[in-house]
Amino acid sequence: MKAIIISDEENVISKLDESLISNGFDTIIYRWLLKALDNIEEIRPDLVIVSANEYPRHWKTLTQFITSGIGGDKTKVFLLTLSSLGDDETEKARALGIKGFIPSVDEYGISILTDLLMETFPCLKKEEPVEKEPEAPKIVIDKTPYEFEDDEIPTVSALQENRPVIFDPNSASLIFVNPKTGKMITGSVESYENKTVHFNAENPEKTAMLVSGDVIETLTFELDGKVQNYTAEVMMNLDSLLLKLEEIHG
Repeated sequence: MKAIIISDEENVISKLDESLISNGFDTIIYRWLLKALDNIEEIRPDLVIVSANEYPRHWKTLTQFITSGIGGDKTKVFLLTLSSLGDDETEKARALGIKGFIPSVDEYGISILTDLLMETFPCLKKEEPVEKEPEAPKIVIDKTPYEFEDDEIPTVSALQENRPVIFDPNSASLIFVNPKTGKMITGSVESYENKTVHFNAENPEKTAMLVSGDVIETLTFELDGKVQNYTAEVMMNLDSLLLKLEEIHG
């Protein structure tokens, strides 16, 4: 069974990783939520644990993306809260598809995680412990696209030693033509990673009709002074647009 941990806190990663491995999961660690989002369809994990405190807005987008079936219909999502969400937020989280809440990564929190695993994955109770071969060093995926050349193959040490570059929203701008209205759309880029953009339209009502799967044929994206034209697919339209950029060749 495969589990994805999404966090940038060493203590959180260590405690969750240890618990999941001891319960029979192979783990993959992402420090960048958007990179995890981009790879879930290929990985098709059984479980995703995401830190609500570190990604207070994006965990909702991630959860809806997963529950839409993009990574398969078996993927479950647990939310690491570290602080109380409150009754209203907890109910909203359950409505989005969260299957369990982990209040901490101390002994109490890990015991809650273990109980959730047993309840959510009954097959774990039947498995006998198997002596494993020594594990290879874990690869922690925390580099940004800007740190690799297109033809560079990163080494394990490079992946583990380099920390992600903090994205500066002031370094990016985006403008596109709404394919359904022909109107020019402007706004602000909330985040960008691996050709995936979270975009807040200046006038959200002008993009409200866009849905997952719509293709934007005319889009201009500027990052750190470099301007490039793209097409883009709408992956999700909630509080903001989630766009997947594709370079125009030829």
